[in-house]
Amino acid sequence: MLRPRLCHLRKGPQGYGFNLHSDKSRPGQYIRSVDPGSPAARSGLRAQDRLIEVNGQNVEGLRHSEVVASIKAREDEARLLVVDPETDEHFKRLRVTPTEEHVEDSLCTMGWPGYPPVTAGFPVPAPPQLECT
Repeated sequence: MLRPRLCHLRKGPQGYGFNLHSDKSRPGQYIRSVDPGSPAARSGLRAQDRLIEVNGQNVEGLRHSEVVASIKAREDEARLLVVDPETDEHFKRLRVTPTEEHVEDSLCTMGWPGYPPVTAGFPVPAPPQLECT
């Protein structure tokens, strides 16, 4: 199932252990690298993941410096919602922005068509066409 991942990081002596970058050719903030054995690696963060939310707040329209500031806003922990490239493409095709509510629930079992989709009690916009593979 293509779902976003919620990575809960607790800062270690060397920090979180990942590098974040933006790419002028595509919008968003991406994980460039993850240090082996780091808090980031233990949380499930992976290189090429796109960052969607930091501590429950969507960061898709923010500048790199603003995203870094939001990660540093809490002294020793961060909750990062990320999507790998395949999941990112899937949600873009559906025209749905991934949220923390998508982590646990399956979009393919929400009763489409004919029902308004509901994920963990929160309404989710129905895509024009849903293809579950």
